[in-house]
Amino acid sequence: MAAVLGGIGRAQADCGTDNNKAVFALYQTYKVSSSSDEIDVHLGGFSTNNRKTRYRVTALPATGKVYQPTQVYCDYQYTPKANVALAGGDLPHVVTCASTSVVYKPAANMVLPREGPVAVFSYKTEEYQHDTCSDVANVYLLNADNILAASFFDRSGDGWTVVQNGPTSGGAASYDASSRGAALNRYIYGEEELINLSTKEPGVIVPGSDQTQWYFNAPAKFVTDMTAGYGGTLEFTLGQAAGDFTDAAARVSSAHLVRLECATCKTQGEDTGIQLSYQLAGTWDGATKTFSIPLSESSWLKDPENSNSAWAAPTQCEMYQVLHRLSGLQILGDLLTGHESVMLDSVKLKAPASSTNLRGVCYADMHTFY
Repeated sequence: MAAVLGGIGRAQADCGTDNNKAVFALYQTYKVSSSSDEIDVHLGGFSTNNRKTRYRVTALPATGKVYQPTQVYCDYQYTPKANVALAGGDLPHVVTCASTSVVYKPAANMVLPREGPVAVFSYKTEEYQHDTCSDVANVYLLNADNILAASFFDRSGDGWTVVQNGPTSGGAASYDASSRGAALNRYIYGEEELINLSTKEPGVIVPGSDQTQWYFNAPAKFVTDMTAGYGGTLEFTLGQAAGDFTDAAARVSSAHLVRLECATCKTQGEDTGIQLSYQLAGTWDGATKTFSIPLSESSWLKDPENSNSAWAAPTQCEMYQVLHRLSGLQILGDLLTGHESVMLDSVKLKAPASSTNLRGVCYADMHTFY
């Protein structure tokens, strides 16, 4: 067991999770610029009962270490910051430092990752006089671009698949190591294998219709807890490899360009499952284009799951809930009603420049399964 050094005591028995959702730990992001950084992480949370709280580190990062702060730093913010590194046997570790701080240090000479967090660790908030804890929240240590997940396709297709595309649906997206200008340099692509045009009557095709549209489907690193992405962006580049994008009648207008899915989310009184879509403004003419889509509720539409109901923006809490339990992320490739081949590059899911504190009511919604 670790001795009491720098305001952090030895491991204690874990506390019970609050079933009434009255105590919360805040998701946070911090930026790491080099392997020599010492990041002062101020753990945060609150109790809607207005009870005194403290914090418990519950999981350590896979890379780098979380340290107890020195007593002089804990009391006066004087250097040195880091004292003794926490180990697995110290968990859950109660933080008693007055500044509620722990210190994160990357591994020595570490090359900061491009396609994901530098490190992630977890903690809880405790109403310690009542031995009641929040659900777990994560602290993300991010690179300079605030990347939570990314695919640059430098060496492979990175696990992306193509779905809703006929006999090869669910197979790996094709990979190309060539360059088509600076914006498309090593990329994946997919091409139409199922054209499913609707008809008003036999032999009469509805112009501009395509009832089955194929999507690029994101791998597991994108389909996880992305709560920290709220207020950030989803960015990617599309380009045309084949297809007649000059034919305006053949282009899909107001297409649902991106889908976010949460299989376990629910708005009270509705069926389980929420799907959000980002609607393309106008049409895409096939020219290489980088899209930057805000990860906030005003930019998305919620599928009403009823053809008689209009699509409308999700609530703020629905947006939080979907990002927290994200189970699918798909980018549309089927942007023509005929044959097309579309390229995808540089997909990035980014946190905002600074942490966004979520409303307490939305924290409760994130962790509730109706």
